[in-house]
Parts: sequence; C-alpha cells; structure tokens
Amino acid sequence: MQTSGRLAAVTVSLALLSAVPATSIAAPSADAREGTSWTTIGKFGGAKHQACATLVDKGTTWRIKNRLVNGNKGRVGAGMIVQKNGVDTHRTWSTGLIPKRTTSKVGSVDLPADDSRFTLVSYEHQSQAGNGGPIALADIGPC
Repeated sequence: MQTSGRLAAVTVSLALLSAVPATSIAAPSADAREGTSWTTIGKFGGAKHQACATLVDKGTTWRIKNRLVNGNKGRVGAGMIVQKNGVDTHRTWSTGLIPKRTTSKVGSVDLPADDSRFTLVSYEHQSQAGNGGPIALADIGPC
C-alpha cells in the first residue's frame, strides 16, 4: 500500500501544479444522498467521481458534495482539494480505496464564493495509477 500512497501523492501533486481558478454558478440546496442531482466529473478504473454544488452561509460559500460510484473492475478512490493561491488548504475530501460495486459516503469541501484565489482540484486513483486536475465550478451541476 505504500506504493499506492506515493503514486496517489504524485498524481495529486501533478494535478495541483496545473490548477486554474474556479468560476461561479447558481445552485439550489439539497442534502439527501438519494434525490440529489449528481454530475460525473471524472472517471477512472470503472468508477465515476460525482459532485454537485450548492451555496451555503447566505450565498457566501460554495459547498461541493462528492461521492464515488465504483463499477466492477476493482478498488478505486477519489478526492477533492481546495487550494488558495495554489497552496493546499485543509479543506479536503477523500474516499480512500473503495471496493467494486460500492458507492462511497457523501463528503464535501467548502470554498468562498466569488474569490478567485481559491481553486478546486479533483482526482481519481487505484493502487497503481491515478489522474486528476483542476475543475471549474461551472463544470459541476447543482444539487
């Protein structure tokens, strides 16, 4: 497993080097896992990394909800990192590696609305490889 951790770290590091500022969209609020409208933002190893966006705190903060729907090819993980001026913040979400035919628990990251210093980075990985990169809020549908 140490190899998978190193590879995931390298993958995330590469993704972070190419981050771009996120943009804004309008989104209604929804909290339930079922009934939430999900946008697939990444695919890897038969799994779909899905997210949706909603404004919270009287419209001052974006909450990006995430989940990983794993297909039937093997263990896959996904995550999302919020950066400020290109540096990781403590606002992260990760599934770890989840078994095939499993959906992860829903998690979320928050970032200020209308603040171009903040960037969103998503990634997907298996034990031996991964991918990822910056993602614009405009690419994530409303919850």
